[in-house]
This record gives sequence, structure tokens and C-alpha cells, in this order.
Amino acid sequence: MRKPKILILLIIATALLPLASFSQIFTIGPTISWNFGNKQCKASGGLEFGIIGIPIKYNEYSGGVLSLELGLDFEKNRNRFYTEIRFTQYAANKMGLPILFGISAGPVLEWGKDCKTAIGIQTSAYGWLTLGASFRYRYVNGKSSYGPGMFLKLPFTFMRIDPGG
Repeated sequence: MRKPKILILLIIATALLPLASFSQIFTIGPTISWNFGNKQCKASGGLEFGIIGIPIKYNEYSGGVLSLELGLDFEKNRNRFYTEIRFTQYAANKMGLPILFGISAGPVLEWGKDCKTAIGIQTSAYGWLTLGASFRYRYVNGKSSYGPGMFLKLPFTFMRIDPGG
């Protein structure tokens, strides 16, 4: 990877990671996707880290959450790092558990043996409780790919210690 690409990646991460200071809830989990493009289907697997962020109220009865996902995606002979800003809406099912669904978009950095290092964009639509499904569109280096995916999200939090006692 050339130095300008590393610099761009560091700028993106540095600009987006301060969202973590707004959150007390995080998610982490594996992903699997089927990528259709160029008359081929290639599977990829990865890991996503989510920062559940800023609640948004747009009327008195419902709202959503703006959050950030950081992900690594590994496909044969190519890898990706991506960040997506996510708008997540929630609804309760019959058991009272929250079902989350929404849309997201953000930059993706792709590199590997069979492609040039390039920056592109990807968007996703998704729904999940703990196990989820998504549909993703990606445009990198003049080529489009799309396809379904599955993921597992495990929520966690860091205990904050009050130094004042």
C-alpha cells in the first residue's frame, strides 16, 4: 500500500473515532457476505465494530440512533476496510425485544493481489436483533458489486469509573 493511501485511511479514522466519546454501547461481531459483480459471486468474511451513538428524535413518538461501524472484509486476493455512518430505527417485537433496522453509507478502502489500492463508497440496508441480515452495494475502482450478507452483533459496554467517589 502506498503512503498516500495510508494517510487517507488515518485521516478518516481520526475524524470518525471521536464519536466513541458519545457512546456507552458498542457492538462487535463476525460478518459474511456474497459479493455479486463482473458476472461473478465471491464470498467474503470479516469483522465489524460498532459505536452506537447519538439518539435522534424527529417527532415525539419515534426516533432513531446515528452510529458508526468500522469493518474489515476479507475476500480471496482482496481486503477492505470500511466505515459507515448508520441511521438505525428500532421497533419492539411480540416479546418486547428491540428489532433494529436502517441504512448506512461510507467510504471503503480496497487493496489486494488482484486489484489496485482504491477508495470507494458502499451503502447498506440492514435489520437485526443479535443475528442480522444486510444488502450492500459497493462502488470501488470503477466497478460495482452488490449482495446479501449476514452478521452477528454482540453488544457490550465499558464500565466508567467515577474518580470523585
